[in-house]
Amino acid sequence: MAELLLSKFTQKGAMELLLLLLSGERKATELTRAIYQQTAYRAISVLLQLKLVSVKKGFGNTKIYFLTPKGRKVAEKLTEIEAILKESESYE
Repeated sequence: MAELLLSKFTQKGAMELLLLLLSGERKATELTRAIYQQTAYRAISVLLQLKLVSVKKGFGNTKIYFLTPKGRKVAEKLTEIEAILKESESYE
């Protein structure tokens, strides 16, 4: 059986970064402030590999990350899933 790409989301921080980038592009330093630095860079690596996130150079040597069209679709679906999970506060 082929590897399930969804299993890559087991990397801690991947979903959080997608949702953070949904509101707009972010500098690497902004991402590492929101999520522990090592975790953020591991998650970014996974998201780049899946072509959900892309990077461009900003002023100086600044890296700026943003969602690809595919990444935006995935992030929007994650937002929908989060809303469904929040519909019922009781987990019993």
